[in-house]
Amino acid sequence: MGRFTKMSAVVGLALWSQHWFWYPMSHFMELALQPTVLIGLNHDLKLPTAFSVVCSTKPSVFAYPKRLEEKKEEKKELVATAVLSTTAKAKARLAKQEADHKAPPPAAVDAEVDAAPVAAIVAEEKAKEPTSFNVQNPSRVTLAQLPHLSFDLSQRYVPVVPTRRPAGIVLLKDRHPHEKESVVAVQAPSQAGAEEEADAPEPFEFEPTPL
Repeated sequence: MGRFTKMSAVVGLALWSQHWFWYPMSHFMELALQPTVLIGLNHDLKLPTAFSVVCSTKPSVFAYPKRLEEKKEEKKELVATAVLSTTAKAKARLAKQEADHKAPPPAAVDAEVDAAPVAAIVAEEKAKEPTSFNVQNPSRVTLAQLPHLSFDLSQRYVPVVPTRRPAGIVLLKDRHPHEKESVVAVQAPSQAGAEEEADAPEPFEFEPTPL
């Protein structure tokens, strides 16, 4: 078990695997689950857009990988063409004349490219990437990202408990309650196409057959 970094997950799975002996052990499965979400809620349990947390890493560290695109290979069909003997002789004669009158090869040119401009361009591109960025509300937050997250206590919405970790569901306090707030529009699931529930069965009496 030394290879696992989250001991609670190991203990939770070990106890959950024994739930058929004592069914309350099935609740230990929660120890093995880690929510990867950041949701900030105000007093109305709505998601304000003016809340975010600071991630002290470059955006590319925890960015989603780019989607791979499969390259389609174009197969070219070779078509054999008929070549006349006179045409072949004319091409051979022309090639011989070009070889006789071919100019001597030019002096070798140094193909080394000055590495200084290239290094400067690469350094400039790296300098453009910021060293920190804001994680908006709501967002996905991984376990490896947690040590780099922190609350920005200077913004309008601050956590009720500032000492808690910036992940999961965070209850927020509005520092400017008289100002108009902007919240994330959450669309409720439509009831269109929902199946009707079956009627409850009629009451009945069951009399077991005596042995």
